[in-house]
Parts: sequence; structure tokens; C-alpha cells
Amino acid sequence: MAAAGMDSTIPPIPSGSPLVDVHGLGSAVFGDAAPSVRTLREMTRSGTLPHFRIGKLVRYDVRHVRSALESRCFVPAKKSGGRSHA
Repeated sequence: MAAAGMDSTIPPIPSGSPLVDVHGLGSAVFGDAAPSVRTLREMTRSGTLPHFRIGKLVRYDVRHVRSALESRCFVPAKKSGGRSHA
């Protein structure tokens, strides 16, 4: 049962799973092809990246971010229209 005033859809902070700041998020999720810190902050502001906020402190759970990106940003390949490109 959720505590009074708490939304039950908010995932708990996983024990043993370190939270990272915006600087660590890029390399943890994207490796060498990380977007800029500015882009990650814009994605956070727009609600694309799930995050934890305590006052001005913002932290990310890498697993939640990967899951959100897979569900929100994945673009499947288009089916071929049956035309030959030869």
C-alpha cells in the first residue's frame, strides 16, 4: 500500500543499483556515442528521461532510462514497398 500522498506508479529506488548524474548517464547508457549533456538535460525537462529529483539534485537509474528509451524512441525499420531498386 502506498504512503499517503505518494503515487503508487513511482518506481522505488532499487537497492544496490547506483544512481548516476547527467554526466555519468551518457557513458552508462550510450557508451562512446553519448549525446551532449545539454541534450540529456533537455530530454529530462521534456519528460523523455525518467529521473529522481530531490531539491535541485537530479539522478538517473540507468535501467529505467534504457527502458524508457526503448519504449519511446525506438523506430522500427520500414517494410519494403515491393519495388525493386535494381
